[in-house]
Amino acid sequence: MAELSELIAEAKRLDILRSLRAIDVHCPTCGSRLHAFGECQRCGMVGSDETQLRRLDPAMASSLLERSIARRKAWTPPTRAGAKSEER
Repeated sequence: MAELSELIAEAKRLDILRSLRAIDVHCPTCGSRLHAFGECQRCGMVGSDETQLRRLDPAMASSLLERSIARRKAWTPPTRAGAKSEER
């Protein structure tokens, strides 16, 4: 298990840390419905910023970040409708 500081640095690099309001129910990145506490099951966005994560239990924060980082690395953004291909 990686250290919390390393996981937070990786999450910042992937741009998945974002503080959300309690009324936000859809992910601002992919539009899917958010899980508890703003966690996106599809693209790996975390609904917390660094200070909120550091207030959590370190084991809980680490598992959340490991899960979210793995999801973000596996996620590919959908192509826009009508977008021109690179071959043209």
